[in-house]
Amino acid sequence: MFNTPEPDPFGGMPRSLALSLPAAPGGDQAPLPPLPDQMSEGTLSEPGPRLKIPYADEPVKPRDAGDLVPTTLPFEFNKAGYTCVTALPEALRPWRDRPTAWANITPDNDHIYLDSRGAIQYRSSRTAAGFDQPVTQIQFGLGCITAYRTEKDPARKALFLQRAKAQADRLIEKRVEARGAWYFPYPFDFTHAVHSGITYKAPWYSGMAQGEAISLFIQLSQLDGITEQERTTYRAAADGAFASLLRADDAKPWAVNKDRNGYLWIQEYPIDSPGTSDYTYNGMIFAMFGLWDYFQATGNPLAERLYDGSLTTIRDHFPGCATPAGTRTTATPTALRRRRITSTTSTFCGSCTGRRAVPHSPIGTTS
Repeated sequence: MFNTPEPDPFGGMPRSLALSLPAAPGGDQAPLPPLPDQMSEGTLSEPGPRLKIPYADEPVKPRDAGDLVPTTLPFEFNKAGYTCVTALPEALRPWRDRPTAWANITPDNDHIYLDSRGAIQYRSSRTAAGFDQPVTQIQFGLGCITAYRTEKDPARKALFLQRAKAQADRLIEKRVEARGAWYFPYPFDFTHAVHSGITYKAPWYSGMAQGEAISLFIQLSQLDGITEQERTTYRAAADGAFASLLRADDAKPWAVNKDRNGYLWIQEYPIDSPGTSDYTYNGMIFAMFGLWDYFQATGNPLAERLYDGSLTTIRDHFPGCATPAGTRTTATPTALRRRRITSTTSTFCGSCTGRRAVPHSPIGTTS
């Protein structure tokens, strides 16, 4: 047996990355840390009284599948030739390791609670007003979908699905249609103490939300507990969200651009001044899962090309994020000087030495 050794499946991969790969189905898995709070270290405030967000305010119109989706990339960017592996065991698909616990089915803490229609609201304190916060809503919805898939009790299963649909329906209701795409606005002002340059006036947008929304809509559309009308609506919503990742930063709103070296970025915190976006590494990873979900469901070649470009960016910028002290979550030189994460590692668990990439939910990430 020593004459025919098996190849190292992690050959060329950083050991910190290989050691954080999910366990095989049925194997031991270390407890996952909490999902990142996009609002942490930031300051949320109520918008001015004259704020008017141009919500679509109309039902989703029936359309042929995919006719909202552009047919060209927004620009050329670096690609290494990665392709999406879609024939994956259930346990290795995005978000499958993040079920919402039954104890958290009706959250109510200092920052999040459910409104009368079951949609997550985010507040700066228990006495403050609550707002729609897309990333928080989406991640809660995805957790409910994961729990729905494995729940055996019919009543609990139904409530998990109800909660997931409530988040998706709120995103659809409060969407902004612009540039032939759907965007999910943040209806509050926001500044961030760590991500310098982020001083947003409502409405503002996040590439992390745009990509995660694709996962929410696609995964909902694939469940057996929804109606055909709901399935059509969620697929149309996924098309609209995916179209936003095919719009460059030459007009507003936008969530995708490329840096001076030709690398594609899905910006968690887009900033309009050229070169000043924060290039948040792990926020882009979360958004990438939406590209995998969309390609898996539709086979759209542009989704795979965006996935290729995104994974190429993640691969080539990993060395700049990894330090002896830990892994930082932003990838520009100024950002790397600005922030250090000492106890967690932002990872995208795919073999960056080959040309086929397997998505896994990130382990130990922080925004």
